[in-house]
Amino acid sequence: MSTSPRLPTRALARGHLGALLAVAFAIFGGSALISAGAVLTETSLSAQAPPERLAGAAALVLAPQQVEVVEDFDVRLTERAPVPTALTGRIADVAGVEAVAADVTFPVSLAVPGSGRAVTDDAHSWAVAALSDPALRGTAPRTTGEVAINDETAESTGLGVGDRLTLTAGDARRSVRVTGIVDAPGAVHLAPVDAAALAPLPDGVSDLIAVSVSDPTSIRPNASAPVDSS
Repeated sequence: MSTSPRLPTRALARGHLGALLAVAFAIFGGSALISAGAVLTETSLSAQAPPERLAGAAALVLAPQQVEVVEDFDVRLTERAPVPTALTGRIADVAGVEAVAADVTFPVSLAVPGSGRAVTDDAHSWAVAALSDPALRGTAPRTTGEVAINDETAESTGLGVGDRLTLTAGDARRSVRVTGIVDAPGAVHLAPVDAAALAPLPDGVSDLIAVSVSDPTSIRPNASAPVDSS
């Protein structure tokens, strides 16, 4: 019985060296693309403080966002290091500063009692939205129990100015009234006093401080200087 001749493995490899290299590069390139896509996706999901919501601020005052590690590996910062809210007064005294707003971000639920209309989204202080002087139907939320929602939220839920809602934030629940519909990023804007009281942060701190200026050149020398919070 005759048998077909077999070529040595090395001979086969030499004969198909180009094809083997092409496959290897294709696998390497595909892996690189998948890794890059995964990194971009994770970054977009974990990012905070969307820049469009803070477009009215010329500067942001932040605490150092870092954590000490004992080994050489990346640590995800799941919570933002807060800044003392009392700094707003000192920042407002700097020449060229026009307005200062302490910002917080936390999830809330707004529901119309006895109906299925509701919205669950992040809430912020109205003071930050006011920095960009957005178009507003109705009035801004200034005192406790007042809330503004943006156009998209009003359209998707059917909520309007004057609606009474039940606001839930963590274990806290209170009755609020929609005072305005605002053309600005951010679904829910609370009166500053309510934002400070309901945010799950220790008393006297905020996520960050947003600053608008009338003369950027006058504050530039101090813009990157560390601030003593004591």
